[in-house]
Amino acid sequence: MSKASDDHELSVKDSINNMKIKGLTATRPPGDVRYSDIKLVYKKGNTSAKTAWVEVKMNHTDNLGNIRVAWDGVRWSASERGGITPLKAFMATLLNSGRGKTQADKFLTDLAKFVGAKNKNQIKVPTTEGGLKDPKAVSPEQMQEFLKTRKSQYFIDVDNVDLGKLVTKHYNEGKAEPVAYMQAGNDFFMVGTLDTFNIKNKHSDIPFVKGKGMFRMRIGFRTKFYEVQPEIKIKSMGESDYSLIDPKKKNPFKGL
Repeated sequence: MSKASDDHELSVKDSINNMKIKGLTATRPPGDVRYSDIKLVYKKGNTSAKTAWVEVKMNHTDNLGNIRVAWDGVRWSASERGGITPLKAFMATLLNSGRGKTQADKFLTDLAKFVGAKNKNQIKVPTTEGGLKDPKAVSPEQMQEFLKTRKSQYFIDVDNVDLGKLVTKHYNEGKAEPVAYMQAGNDFFMVGTLDTFNIKNKHSDIPFVKGKGMFRMRIGFRTKFYEVQPEIKIKSMGESDYSLIDPKKKNPFKGL
């Protein structure tokens, strides 16, 4: 995570606490991709405390998915850590048998030929540093040289995907604890109908995360390894009259 992103999440957390809404506390737990960014705890009177999560993005075009996949010589798969989430299932199907298979197969066939392998089943494309220890793994150096022969790091472009629906399932069902809300840039959105704090009852015009667009996948480089990662950007998410950081906009938690 970049320092700018880190600082932005902290500013959102501080802004929520500065609202001084009785019974509402915001914290930013230590980074863990299994969880979202801001944890909210709300306790009203003698009722049991409720916990909700807010996903924070610096702007509307930040990547909305952080699942990595790997080619094991037979199929594309995601880490089993945390179980098979909706986004993991979507990506595996897309690459192995769905609309992205033809592009993925072409990428692997070209890569295999470049490194001197007979076919795609003779290579592995890991997405962790440990996976590079496999003798069939394509090394970072080989991958970098291969990508120089291509137009970009992207190898999958699938258009007209309901990204809003995919992202909603990812955050509602694919995290260790479900995510109900999102602050993207200066705008606050509902992530599906989960609505842990039932704020829609008082603020019915809060918009939902929604939109169709291009689902892309690319090879991203780390210091010692590379990652096979999705790019999920809803470029037409729209705006919201609500915000957790802009005092000129409506406060979605007002009235709790």
